[in-house]
Amino acid sequence: MSRALDPKIKEALNRGEHAHIYQCVADVLSTREQELLDIEVLGPSHVLPAETYVLREGNAIAIPKFNILRAFLPAYQIFKEHLGGEHVAAEELLRATSVILLLDPEHMTAANARKRYIKRTKEQNSDKFDSIVKKELYFIDSLLTSRLHRHTKSPTLWGHRQWLLELGRLSQQQPTVDDDRLATALKELIFVSAERHPRNYYAWCHARYLLGLGGRTSQGRGDSSHGDEQGQQQQQQQQQRDTAALDIITERVKKWCFSHHHDTSGWSFLMVLIEQHQQEARAAVASALFSETLHLAEAYSWRGESVWYFLRTMLGRNWLQESHRQEFERVLRVVHGKAAEPEAALDAQILSHTLEWTKRHV
Repeated sequence: MSRALDPKIKEALNRGEHAHIYQCVADVLSTREQELLDIEVLGPSHVLPAETYVLREGNAIAIPKFNILRAFLPAYQIFKEHLGGEHVAAEELLRATSVILLLDPEHMTAANARKRYIKRTKEQNSDKFDSIVKKELYFIDSLLTSRLHRHTKSPTLWGHRQWLLELGRLSQQQPTVDDDRLATALKELIFVSAERHPRNYYAWCHARYLLGLGGRTSQGRGDSSHGDEQGQQQQQQQQQRDTAALDIITERVKKWCFSHHHDTSGWSFLMVLIEQHQQEARAAVASALFSETLHLAEAYSWRGESVWYFLRTMLGRNWLQESHRQEFERVLRVVHGKAAEPEAALDAQILSHTLEWTKRHV
């Protein structure tokens, strides 16, 4: 959503009453469905009927950009009153800042106002803290997964989500991210956001954070185990469950990468997952993944730098055998030979550099 405003739009914003549009947009953003809200911004070619400011069907919401701008004006006025020390009800502050963040996901002051409200709720009314955090996560996740180009890759929104999880973890009122929650977050949040905005560095960084949070949970369970035989048996069973969960997550990320083989951020996270496996199992996992990826690269003539960088990085580790390197060079030459046409000059250059790197460093 572009920040540039047409002079005619600026003129139109100076006329008329916008409070009722603010109420309508704020009401929609405050709703909660079974699924996350799917918000889309409509351009000027979509003309809504009179007295209709938002289109909604279930969790799908469409709002003309002009109406978002009109809703922003009363929202910002309410927010200015709050910053100026005037009393603004907590619920109204959340409504106003939700409209502000819809227009500008990098509005740090609005995000910080929501943080202060959540911290104050935690200190003064801890019974409501869990429900407040869940409601906030629902709103933030809706922005991160909607068809909003700036929101899906917003460092402010991703940082706000991480802050919420850390606050819940430290308070011990919000359960930490276990393996099931990590798998759910990957499917419903990370994968969706990464598809909305390819090579979404911030989304995959958050996936690494969730992976580390799950690791801290497992470590805490291991530390709390007793040193007797029963405790050791429980710890061993937990390690088996963690390994099985890691295998499932690795498989899901692998399939996503195969479907989005140009996304270097996804491949980088897949490399992190391989490193998370126990040392005795890591070589087998890496070998199987390397062979399957190389087979698809040959079958579909994948020429993009992302997948070949992933493969050559795996070769640089001590996980693979000499036979893997020989097969890598053979497939690379085959794919490089298919990139001889003029329109594939860049692909040919990338593959050529990859082959040179392999000869020099592997």
